[in-house]
Amino acid sequence: MANRLYGLLNLHRRQKRRALRGLWGPRRRPWVLPAYLAAIFALHVAAMMVLEGMTLVEGIWLTATTVVTVGYGDLSAKTPEGRLATMALMYVGAIFVVAVAINNWLDAKADRAERKARGTWRWDLTDHLLIIGTPDRDAEEFFCRLARQVRHARGWEETPIQLLTAAYKAGLPSPLRDLGVVHRHGRGGNMGELAECDAVGARGVIVLAGSETDAASDAVSFDLIDRLREAGYKGPIVAECVDDANRLRLARAGATSLLRPMRGFPEALTRALFAPGAEAVIENLFTAEGDECLLVPLPKPCRARWGDVVARLVVGDVGTPIAYRDPNGRVSTNPPGTREVEIAGLYVIVHDVQEETVREKVAALVG
Repeated sequence: MANRLYGLLNLHRRQKRRALRGLWGPRRRPWVLPAYLAAIFALHVAAMMVLEGMTLVEGIWLTATTVVTVGYGDLSAKTPEGRLATMALMYVGAIFVVAVAINNWLDAKADRAERKARGTWRWDLTDHLLIIGTPDRDAEEFFCRLARQVRHARGWEETPIQLLTAAYKAGLPSPLRDLGVVHRHGRGGNMGELAECDAVGARGVIVLAGSETDAASDAVSFDLIDRLREAGYKGPIVAECVDDANRLRLARAGATSLLRPMRGFPEALTRALFAPGAEAVIENLFTAEGDECLLVPLPKPCRARWGDVVARLVVGDVGTPIAYRDPNGRVSTNPPGTREVEIAGLYVIVHDVQEETVREKVAALVG
């Protein structure tokens, strides 16, 4: 019973607030409150001049201090007529209007916060990174890792990040907000949604596949890419492609970089954005048909300058070393060429022809 009574009281309170906003709210008639307050102000000044014999300056001063409820006491209405005028115009009229104006401001502030949380706020961004779509699993972790990579990339540290996603209707999780990520609710299915995300002014766009395995996701990506180009967006578009047979179509639509969905490795998307073509190198290492990165143990650890090791293997057509493992098992990637290192094993990128003889050649050239 108590809960029902509380709900009815809240409903009544909301209805009263809606009625006040309908009469005084700033959205439909933004001029009403200022005009009403100016009229009350002018009438009271005139009343003080006529009924109290004040000068124009004194009337304005008394009216102003009364409206803001300061009341210094240096001036006041003395006659019954003047006091009645002050009560009618100031206490009933002007102060009420000021209270309504403050209430409208607070309501507008709360409405803005609510719209931002729901993803219906237009952020008016420019030179931002727009990410369209939502991973089908572990979306929060995926977006956090993606955003951290952007925050650590040189020249992108302060770039605004906006998600266009059908998720997070109740608001973004705090880890994403802490990374400066904002969102707009939607799927990018029409020009209006892209305009609300200021897509044309974006610095870069990432289009995520709706599924890692369903090739039908490529059709949605094709539509998004085509719509972005039609809208006038000229920047890079990194898109996920589920079926390799669709790559040419997505590239013709306007994608500048394409890679398979890698939900466990969202950093690949940022590599493609910051260094176009890097995604091809990464994917090549992830497939059996491409080059492979082999760990080649040495017969015994040796000390050498890293640049000399790289030169020997490349010139000897053995492969391309990218890292080494020391006798303690620590792995160092791409050390400076002048550094002397102690090598127990080498990580070497090789192709099929090199793979058969790489261990013997490495041992001969380095060991």
